[in-house]
Amino acid sequence: MSDALTLPEKIIRTKRKSIALIIERDGALVVRAPRWASDDDIMRVIAKKRSWIIKKQELFRMLPVCDPKHRFLPGEAFFLLGKQYTLTFSSRLRPSLVFDGINFSLSRSKLGKAKESFIVWYKKFAMDYISRRATHFATLHSIRYRSVKITSARTRWGSCTTRGDLNFSYRLVIAPPAIIDYVIVHELCHIGQMNHSRGFWINVGAILPDFRERRKWLNAYGKTLTIE
Repeated sequence: MSDALTLPEKIIRTKRKSIALIIERDGALVVRAPRWASDDDIMRVIAKKRSWIIKKQELFRMLPVCDPKHRFLPGEAFFLLGKQYTLTFSSRLRPSLVFDGINFSLSRSKLGKAKESFIVWYKKFAMDYISRRATHFATLHSIRYRSVKITSARTRWGSCTTRGDLNFSYRLVIAPPAIIDYVIVHELCHIGQMNHSRGFWINVGAILPDFRERRKWLNAYGKTLTIE
């Protein structure tokens, strides 16, 4: 990983007593430091927090670069778990859509129903992936839920019923894993607290200390998470 990623874009000196590192939405590192802090003092703190800085920068730089309004043409880019893959066509009849870890391959016989094929595929993938992650966090933190359901919700990434049923939009798996985990943990924490009180956010933070950065990413880029 290049050291350029951990060089500060801006250093702001004030009357504060300690050095603070801030990652902006574009991935830029901003340092807020006391007036007495030398450049060497700042670089020592940056070096100590290098892994944390890079992790946050990578999260915020995972911005989809393709047009979310898909035309389902050869070479078009589609996102899965925050990574970009290319669409190709094949003469295969079934299944209508295949993902081999490198490309999406759509049967030419389904060109007129490409969007439907993608939705079916994403829903199936989402059910498997999100169920496994929900089980992981629930087991790790002794949370009991009743079921997981995948929906076609456009603006609501997840929800939780008073009976412990978890609902998630299939569009969520277009996002990076860290964002998916945030939504899953958010809904799992609602099982114990059906509100957004201070206590609720304390519970979320106990599982994901950096949940605020993940939430910012979702608020900033959520509208790009679509295949329609």
